[in-house]
Amino acid sequence: MDPDDLPDTDLVFKGIDGAEAESFIMSIQRIARKEGKSRDSEWIVDLVSSCLTGEALRWYVELDDDTQSDWKRLRKAILQRYPSHTEPSTTAVDRTVPTPAAAANPPKTISGLQPTQASNSTYRIRVYFSSMPSEFFLSTTDEKHVCLTKNVGRALKVCWTPKTELQLLESPPPLRGSKRNA
Repeated sequence: MDPDDLPDTDLVFKGIDGAEAESFIMSIQRIARKEGKSRDSEWIVDLVSSCLTGEALRWYVELDDDTQSDWKRLRKAILQRYPSHTEPSTTAVDRTVPTPAAAANPPKTISGLQPTQASNSTYRIRVYFSSMPSEFFLSTTDEKHVCLTKNVGRALKVCWTPKTELQLLESPPPLRGSKRNA
């Protein structure tokens, strides 16, 4: 391809990080669309190779010919080489229910701390299903297992003071011979 067929651009990719890589790819795609070349892989990879400098250029020349000559492969290789360092998206809802038996033993009553010292109110943890309150509260069956109960008297008692963590005040005594507490 004749280098004169490429547009004049000040676009440069140095290979600094994932954010630069994403911006570079978006800019390349915009230029290709503007020039009517968005489906011309050969033209795009020629444009890309003319914009590389520094570490990115050194990395590029080590790529195999198939990757250098195919925009889809090259784009994927750039994003793999320069990954984004952001946290994974939380828009997808994880519907996995944790297994209570795998949890650590519930904490004991907090020694030396009276409910009135931590907060003026004692709370219980009500369980919600699909954003709707249920008639169930969090409770324990023994020192190792968590369960749900409809009996408010068997619910875990907790207190909370603004700017502090939720604290367990009282755990109901273990049920004898029963795994369920409904």
